[in-house]
Amino acid sequence: MSNWAKVFSLLNAHRVSYAENVEENPAFALISAELKQSLSQLSTMQQAFKALQSQQKLARAKVSQLAASIEEYEGYAASALNKQQSELALEVAAKIAEFESQRKTEQNAIQQRQGDLSLLQQSMPLCEQHHKRLKHQLDTLKAVVNVLHAQATVAVREGGEVPKHRTALDALKKIRDKNAAEQAQLQAASDLAADVDAQSLREKLKAAGIIDSGHSAETVLQRIAAQVNAASEPGN
Repeated sequence: MSNWAKVFSLLNAHRVSYAENVEENPAFALISAELKQSLSQLSTMQQAFKALQSQQKLARAKVSQLAASIEEYEGYAASALNKQQSELALEVAAKIAEFESQRKTEQNAIQQRQGDLSLLQQSMPLCEQHHKRLKHQLDTLKAVVNVLHAQATVAVREGGEVPKHRTALDALKKIRDKNAAEQAQLQAASDLAADVDAQSLREKLKAAGIIDSGHSAETVLQRIAAQVNAASEPGN
């Protein structure tokens, strides 16, 4: 049962004795807990956003470094081929393949993180608005519970039954419906923020060598050999 469903159960159950202090009312405690949860959610999003930004900066620097290493080792492989040292050329090509695989992994991670950053950037303002609205809802609930308590007190004092309080409960239903819609929008971003460091399954399989990364010494050497042959053709 959701918090709002519990609130309505408590407020509709006239057997519940309304507390003298509003803060002691179970319905108030439930919404207070939701308010704390929304603050924690916002903090998690903000921390995740900063972490992703730092990871992006490091990843882009690593991609640039790998690109420079690839270019450097391609020169070594070409020199080895020109000198007919095929075994050495293949060894260098294996190193290039390793660099290219690392670069591809980093580029994929950068692309995925950029999407995550965009989602968080859109969701954080919504979460802030949601938190502010929850504060307002808590104040509204406090006023409603005060009214319910006053009406119940008067009814009991006069020997009558506790009234149904439809007006107060209808006001709370509107708050509940708006809250549910906002919570659905924020759920995806919240789930993302809690798992920003997770690798995709495909990247894990590549790292474990279970699936082919698409980079091998042979394919790299074939590419460099084609470049060397093209450079040695007349007219080049």
